[in-house]
Amino acid sequence: MTTGGARRVQRVAAHAVLDGRRLTAVVVRHGEDPRNAAARGARGDGEAVRVAGVREVAAEVSRAAGEDQLVHTVRVGFDATVSGGAEDPVAAADAAAAEAAAPPPRVQRCAAYALLVAEGEVLLTRLAGGQDLWTLPGGGIDHGETPLEAVRREVYEETGLPLITGRLLEVDSLRFTGHAPDGRLEDYHGIRIVYAGSVPRHPAPRVVEVDGTTDLAAWVRLDRLAELSLSGLAERMLAEHAGPLA
Repeated sequence: MTTGGARRVQRVAAHAVLDGRRLTAVVVRHGEDPRNAAARGARGDGEAVRVAGVREVAAEVSRAAGEDQLVHTVRVGFDATVSGGAEDPVAAADAAAAEAAAPPPRVQRCAAYALLVAEGEVLLTRLAGGQDLWTLPGGGIDHGETPLEAVRREVYEETGLPLITGRLLEVDSLRFTGHAPDGRLEDYHGIRIVYAGSVPRHPAPRVVEVDGTTDLAAWVRLDRLAELSLSGLAERMLAEHAGPLA
């Protein structure tokens, strides 16, 4: 596709899959959990559903009709079952919060990460900036990338190792108001797609990206994790999934 001077836009859409049927996909609002967006799209089809685990992710680039912009849509699908018909109060509050005006600029970012566990160790990366905070290798999805392409690129940039496999594990949502790396105050909404995979045990991991957000990569024993300061994402993924992967 020829891009020319077209403006690039990235968005996340979510849909529910009910009895093998893909229900209407809707754009995830700022601050909205993708699961709640999928349930909202289902209501537009007249279906009251309860959304469960993530089923599929994909991405596509299209030119917006009548506009000089290229839209990169990351699509997330969730398995769903029929609910009792009452709207989930958490989802309703989520949607109301998404509609509310927020004073700082709104920033929505979709990113992909890898949970890499082998032989009782996990591969972690340390965020640059002197905060001594460790997280999963991964980062933002570039315009036009699929989530799987993004996580493979990010793992290599941050660890120097090729991601051999990538099984879809989880999608989560995080919203907070804080300062961006450039100091700007923003209302930040992060949507994180997490894969379980594997990388070669040798050579030792090393950061290959220059001037990136990571300054160190290392294998860490699972029984030594309490000695580190972990990001919320790493902490949750390790608590929920490291056991079955070890």
